[in-house]
Amino acid sequence: MTINSAPLRSPRKDQCGSIWLPVCADLVLRSLFISTEIRDGLCLRFNFTALIGNKMNSIQLTSLHETLDAYSDFITQRSAASPASAAKRINVIRRLKEFHTDLPLTSLGHGEIQSMVDHWRSRPAAKTSGKPIAYSTAAKHISELRRFLIWLHENPEASWSIPSNLLRLNTQPVRIDSDFRNKGQSLRRYSIDELRVLYQHAREDERLIFLFGLNCGFGAAEMGLLKVKDFHLKSQNSHPLNEERGSVLILHRPNTNHVGVWQLWPETVHAFEVLMEREGQIGGHVFNSRDGESLYRQTSRNPSSAFANLWRRLTNRVSEQHLEFPLLPIKMLRGTAMELLMPICPGDAVRAYLGHRPDHRDLVYGKLDGRLEAEACQLLREMLEPVFVDRTN
Repeated sequence: MTINSAPLRSPRKDQCGSIWLPVCADLVLRSLFISTEIRDGLCLRFNFTALIGNKMNSIQLTSLHETLDAYSDFITQRSAASPASAAKRINVIRRLKEFHTDLPLTSLGHGEIQSMVDHWRSRPAAKTSGKPIAYSTAAKHISELRRFLIWLHENPEASWSIPSNLLRLNTQPVRIDSDFRNKGQSLRRYSIDELRVLYQHAREDERLIFLFGLNCGFGAAEMGLLKVKDFHLKSQNSHPLNEERGSVLILHRPNTNHVGVWQLWPETVHAFEVLMEREGQIGGHVFNSRDGESLYRQTSRNPSSAFANLWRRLTNRVSEQHLEFPLLPIKMLRGTAMELLMPICPGDAVRAYLGHRPDHRDLVYGKLDGRLEAEACQLLREMLEPVFVDRTN
């Protein structure tokens, strides 16, 4: 990417397949459509071929819906290593087809694109709840529409170019009052007493989910990745770290390409052993469905739904006896742990506990030894001692 001092001009392709657009604050970050003032009269040479890949699918299509189908195929082929991400994007494209009437590509001009963007900017009502869709959902649909238009523009066989007068199209979804109420609600965390009540009511599989959420800061995606071979228990002495750290869990997170080492609490080890003995498991995923597959379905439209249902089963059961008990999602276990740790734990240890990519300072002789995660896990266990007082089995 290079900055060239050149007169302002409409979008065009040069011999390298690049497209010229005026510089603006949010162009590189998120938007094809410009909504802020041009800076210093410069132009940005932005190579969209590098953004979406050098290899384009040849398409000989004439309608919007047919082209969206071809774009879905393109996403599937390019995202073979990340089927969950591809499934989410294809689901967005399906909704684009549902809400926007099919029309010839030759009729896809400024007015039609503006109408499509404005539909999502206005945050239409969701089918299930009848309430306006979330701000992030609207932004996600506009973003995917932007990607589609770039893909279409870059394909020479589509014979379609981005209209030059789209450069100042407003793409920001509108804000509504509930956004600010929901933001305050999202800051709600579990108290120590509420965690104790959850632990007392949890069944074996629910208890292990509870413990992974706190001991390791895991969400549904990480729990779905867990395999029996990731556990190195001190009783088995199967890993060099067992002598120093006790029982440990070593997990590679594909999203960050980071390997984390979490020191397991006695309660976590016990719950893991009990569940494995009950299920008769010696390998495979820790949390399995009846067909033997992981509960976290990467190709599903909602991959974490099985974990969400398990957690909801527990919180609903608790709320029947404690009417004011908060019905928070499973991810709030991680949020609660982070909130407890941040005031008393060094930042690098908190980052390691959360599974974030470490700084070079966190490495010991070029290898992760789990010392930072262990520091966070130990401090957190001390703070959560009241949770386990009434039930340690």
